[in-house]
Parts: sequence; C-alpha cells; structure tokens
Amino acid sequence: NFCRYRQSYRSCKKPLAIVLEPAGRNTAPAAAIAALMLIKTDPNALVLLLPSDHKIADKKAFQKAASIAAQATADNYLVTFGVKPDRPETGYGYIHRGPPLKGHGGCFTVVEFVEKPDRSTAAQYLATGNYDWNSGMFLFSAKAFLEELERLEPEIVNACRASIDGAKTDLDFVRISEQAFSACPSKSIDYAVMEHTKHAAMIPVEIGWNDVGSWGALWDNGRCGARYLQGTRTRRKDNRHVPKIPRARRSHNPPTCLSPLGTLPNSS
Repeated sequence: NFCRYRQSYRSCKKPLAIVLEPAGRNTAPAAAIAALMLIKTDPNALVLLLPSDHKIADKKAFQKAASIAAQATADNYLVTFGVKPDRPETGYGYIHRGPPLKGHGGCFTVVEFVEKPDRSTAAQYLATGNYDWNSGMFLFSAKAFLEELERLEPEIVNACRASIDGAKTDLDFVRISEQAFSACPSKSIDYAVMEHTKHAAMIPVEIGWNDVGSWGALWDNGRCGARYLQGTRTRRKDNRHVPKIPRARRSHNPPTCLSPLGTLPNSS
C-alpha cells in the first residue's frame, strides 16, 4: 500500500531511506539493515528502534529517557526501555532489572529477559518491584550493535550486507535483495543479542505505554478505538458479537524510515 508508505515518509524528518523488507525476518535483521545503512553515512550514528504500532502518551517522559539512553550508548551499552508494570500482565515478556549502571544515572544493568509468565509468576514479578515489561524499544549505536551481532550471529550480518549490496532504488524506496534477505535467519533482537551480550542496559519508564496488541487494548486507547470496534462488529451464528476488520482497513506494517538520528516509526 504505497499510500501508507508515503504517509510514513512524510512523518520522518529528512529520511535517508524507506526500506521495504521482501520477507519477515523478525527484529534483529531489521535492526541490522538500519544500522548497516546508517553507518555508511555516519560511523557514530544512533539507532532508535521503535515498533510502529505502540502508543506513547507521555512523549516528554520518553524523550527524557531516550536522552539518558543516548548518554549510555557512548560507553557501547545497548539500551532497552522497560515499562513499569501496574498489573500482573501475562501478555508481555519481562526484564529483570539489576543494580544501577555505574556512571549512568537512570540506567540499570539487566539480570535476564524472561518470557511471558503465567498469572501467578507475573504477580510475583510485580511484588518484587524488580521486573519491568519488555517494550521491545531500543537505543544503541549502530557500530556497537553490529559488533555484537556479528560476534553472536554472523550469518545475520552477512545476509543483511548481501541484501543491501543487491538493493535497488524504486522512487522513494529501497528494495533490498529478496533472495539474500529471505536466506537470513529469523531472530528477534532479544534472542540474537540482548540475552547474550554483556553490554545490555535498561531504563525503567512510565510513559503511558501500550502495545495495542489486542482488541481490548484498542478499546482502552480512547474513543477512536471504541468507535472503530462498535462500527465493525458482526454477529456469529451463536449470536455472539465479535470484531470484524474490513478488508480495506486491515493493518500492514509500515516501512522502516532512516534518519540521521536513527530508526523512526510511523507511530503516535
């Protein structure tokens, strides 16, 4: 949907490129593509990696957290943002927060990343006060991330380099090589890098975050979501109402926009 791509283009400030992925290969390859392209123009480039569909209500608080994270990247830390939990949520992974990171106020070490827990375990996490929701948002230098990724998952870096080498420009877009990228291992940043690196750091944030990952979350996120659901309900044979997404409104992942700062999404 090129209309959506152009909307994403306009949302970025002086984007270096809008990269179209020919296949889904999870977040580690996507971040590698962004880092490889940015480092060509600026060896000190920072990558701010954000899911395109998350909601951040308190933008000033997030900007402050991002500024703290940027300072930590000067010492090659790969920083993730942990959302302070307000309930024993079973739909998110968690980050076990360690001691404060020396020399970087507001940053903490990472003990471990944990998978989505059952309710009893989630309640224990909440009670300790040392676990935060894994938001999937990151800030790191392109150089430091690529060094760790190449050490831990060289096949991903090699496939991403080949994908860029075979890229073609199509109007405002960069189409990386489908053959090379399809051969890339599919792994998340957590699995590929963050769970294994000694350079992981995290910042606990309270930013009005929601991943809008369910119909309930969409409903909770204001009148627009409620109107959308009310306008698209349908009746099943058993007389239960269920949400229905019209074909024309089905969501597609917007492309990655590259800017001198990093990776900017089309998000609220």
